[in-house]
Amino acid sequence: MKLIFAEEDCVYGILMGIIIVGLTGKYIKIPSWPIIYGIAFSISLILSFMDIAHSFSGMHRHPGIITLHWITIVIDMILEITFITFFFNIQIPFISTVLFSFIKNNTILFYIGVYFVVSNIFWTVASPLTD
Repeated sequence: MKLIFAEEDCVYGILMGIIIVGLTGKYIKIPSWPIIYGIAFSISLILSFMDIAHSFSGMHRHPGIITLHWITIVIDMILEITFITFFFNIQIPFISTVLFSFIKNNTILFYIGVYFVVSNIFWTVASPLTD
């Protein structure tokens, strides 16, 4: 258990993915609220750190699955930091110059949202199997 239940970060990740897809305006359209989205991605980053700490409890049972989980968490964290800096207009050298160009492209932004949704659905299903 992290805060309320073990898969809360996955549910939140799915929500973040839907928000990202909504930012593209392709299937759903959501309003532009940069401060709220920055706070939401900050919470998501905190949940990712908590997920890393929580995953150590299952390391002795499924080291391969946990390693794969860590890889996806690192990808999630890089994307979350990118969105936080984008929405709060913070300039970080590599992120501001390289990764901002990716999230300004609606096609790539759409696939980032799909990644969040699909990967978190996978971990929601896989999590009970590893406990």
